[in-house]
Amino acid sequence: MVHIDFCMLPHVYMIPNTLTPSIPGFPSDSRLVFFATVVLYFLAGKIGQYLIFNLHSSPAIIQATFGIAIAAVIVYGWRALLPIALAQFLLSLSHSDSMVTTLIFTTAYTAQAALAYYLLLKFKFQTSPPFEKTQDALTFTAVTLFCTAIGPFISTSVQALTHTLSLTLFDSIARTWAGGIFSVLIVTPLILLWPPLERSWAHSKRQVLELFAAFTLLTLTCVVIFATKDAQPFGIAIIFFIPAVLLWFLLRFHPRWLALASFITAVIGVVGTIVSNPSAIPINDELLSVEIYLGIFAAIFLVFTTLVEENKRTNKELHLQVGKMEKVVAKLNAQEKARTEFISVLAHELRNPLAPVVSSLEWLNLQNLSEEAKTVVTNAHEQALMMESLLDDLLDTARVSQNKFRLHKEHVTLQTCIARSVAATSDFYKKRRHTLTMSVPEDPIQLLADPVRIQQMIINVLNNAGKYTEPGGSISLMCSEEYGLAVIKVKDNGIGISPKDIETLFEPFHRVRLHPRFGTGLGIGLALTRKLAQMHGGTITAESEGVDRGSTFTISLPVVASPQARTISPTQTSQQKTGALRVLIVDDNDSAARGLGKLLTHHGHTVQTAHNGEKALESVQPFNPDVVLLDIGLPDIDGYEVARRLRARGWRGPLVALTGYGLDQDKTDAKDAGFDLHLVKPVGISDVLSTINTLAQPAAA
Repeated sequence: MVHIDFCMLPHVYMIPNTLTPSIPGFPSDSRLVFFATVVLYFLAGKIGQYLIFNLHSSPAIIQATFGIAIAAVIVYGWRALLPIALAQFLLSLSHSDSMVTTLIFTTAYTAQAALAYYLLLKFKFQTSPPFEKTQDALTFTAVTLFCTAIGPFISTSVQALTHTLSLTLFDSIARTWAGGIFSVLIVTPLILLWPPLERSWAHSKRQVLELFAAFTLLTLTCVVIFATKDAQPFGIAIIFFIPAVLLWFLLRFHPRWLALASFITAVIGVVGTIVSNPSAIPINDELLSVEIYLGIFAAIFLVFTTLVEENKRTNKELHLQVGKMEKVVAKLNAQEKARTEFISVLAHELRNPLAPVVSSLEWLNLQNLSEEAKTVVTNAHEQALMMESLLDDLLDTARVSQNKFRLHKEHVTLQTCIARSVAATSDFYKKRRHTLTMSVPEDPIQLLADPVRIQQMIINVLNNAGKYTEPGGSISLMCSEEYGLAVIKVKDNGIGISPKDIETLFEPFHRVRLHPRFGTGLGIGLALTRKLAQMHGGTITAESEGVDRGSTFTISLPVVASPQARTISPTQTSQQKTGALRVLIVDDNDSAARGLGKLLTHHGHTVQTAHNGEKALESVQPFNPDVVLLDIGLPDIDGYEVARRLRARGWRGPLVALTGYGLDQDKTDAKDAGFDLHLVKPVGISDVLSTINTLAQPAAA
């Protein structure tokens, strides 16, 4: 006689620190878990026994115990095997008089659940939350197909040996196995997807109505199919309507509702088949057909559910990533805007003190100095001009990056641009003792381009070649017209470029390897040159055979036909002198104003200065200037307001903005305020003289 102390089992089942369920929402209290598993498993088994032995049906619903057992081990792990074993023992004992048979049945079905759990763990089935991935659904289905054969095979074999089988061995195993698969695919997802403490009822009224309509349609369809004698009214096999309704649940609702819909379909299918038994087919075969039919669709929809959920989750993650990227882009745009504004302000703040330095150095150059002093002044002047060039490149790069850069195109010959570029770099080449050889065709090559920017491109390439070539090096400039393109090649015998540096040579702020004699630049000159070439519809490329083997830079620009009419070039205009002029200089920087005033006075002009806007407005009437050089950043009212007031008072003389602000927007604002020209500090005396002479000619006329 076997004696079991049922009161002690829950205490044995209590294992410290191991009772946290795998899926949040399920109870973790050991006693509740133990008795709930035993009672649910035992009742499901008794219902199955009643159907088999009292109604002589196939082992269809009895195998609901399979689904309960696998759900229990997935939720609670190995500790769920004890209540499963106890429930199976009581279930087998209630129908069998043999203790040996009871123990074999108990071992078989407990081992079946244990093996299923082991395989799910081995293949990394995700238990929290379940059925989130397609891989999990496929793993679950495969493990179900394999493991549900273990219990039926062992139990049926024992029945065959004890001569208690009512069917053939094969039929009994097949039916029990099919019932087990059907049970797991229907019952286990229902339990796993409906944790008692984690139900989400946050549905709108419209969603509730849609759910009600879906379940109503599903119930009516299942009743007509399984519980009536004619499942094909009007010749239509309405059994195929079930997948359509389940598809509604799949696409519109959470997977838990599809699991519930599948369970309801299975219950109505089994009960309806038993109650109606519409045909002469034995009820065993009829139920087997229902099990196979619904089991296949349960497996298919389980996989499709995970696919849909994965797609939803992917879209949600994608939207989150897009949102994050939009925030990052907005942040980068804000940083870029702040950087551009910073560069603009920085250029202004650096140009303001640089302007009097340049003016002072130019003034000193006009004095009778010793050769040694002149050399020092000349070197300082060159460095100041180099700093001015760097500021221009830095500001241009910021403007290009924000698409605020505009070209002022006109018809120009490439030979003229090359001549001016070579003249601009001649002092630098003389200082480094470079030999520059040129090959330029006599026939003019016509471009429709911004001459200032074309010269800037050529100067950048020439300066780059001169900088990275040892003193006394050889540099050649070749120009030709090929297939509608003007091609300028600058070749040097300098330090060369490595292949890895060529790939990123034209990237903004990229700098090649540090050279002990030449160092590196800011990484903006070549990047700006490439952008300027692209804006003109051209290209720039670099070639080198390697380090210390020289390099070749090639600029290609589209040519145009020679225009019928030509206007006077700025150089020709600037060469026309107008004599002495009265010039009013308005600048809050006293050093800059006095330095520029001395230079203009030296060239025969009469100069008066003012250091704020109100003083400038007061000085115009008595002084009656021919030209006003007006700074923008004044301490009281800005230069824009001064210009507007001067124009409002009827003064129509040339008005030149002389400022450190050089963005296109600054130039537009200056034009709108009434300025005739916008010059960016620091400005050489030759440029100032050319400007005031050009602007004063129409006024004098």
